Amino acid sequence: MKANLAVAALTSQQAQNIDALFKSLLSGSAREKFESFENLHGTGNLNFFRFLFAGIEADYNKTRHLLKSSGLTDDNIKELVTMISDTVKKMSTVSLALYIDNTGTDYSVSGEIKVYTIEGKISSDKNVVEYRVLANKGTAGANGATAPTNVKVIPLD
Repeated sequence: MKANLAVAALTSQQAQNIDALFKSLLSGSAREKFESFENLHGTGNLNFFRFLFAGIEADYNKTRHLLKSSGLTDDNIKELVTMISDTVKKMSTVSLALYIDNTGTDYSVSGEIKVYTIEGKISSDKNVVEYRVLANKGTAGANGATAPTNVKVIPLD
């Protein structure tokens, strides 16, 4: 199933690239902590954004402190923030390619499709960028008759 959205968001690939850079910058122990967070609270490609930004209003100093406490150096932080800022500037209106995996149930699934979203803004001394990330996992159905969905966020053609 494909759905066109009238909102700008990062593509699945862009979110994956940011997540991969973040993981590559972590020390071994910090990576283990992050992977433990992923296993416990995993929501597909939203893990990086949930780990650092979800549920908090963080200015540059708070975010920098959180990143430093994750083992990143000032150069690592600059690299990560630059990548996020550059990527967000390329954010475009997107469509969703949805696959509903109903193989684990013996009933049909109909109703709504829930795709989790995180949005926010990153401020630095140079600029402010706003972002929106849609999860690559969700659910379809209603009233307890649900099935998991795999979501690929792609640029709108």
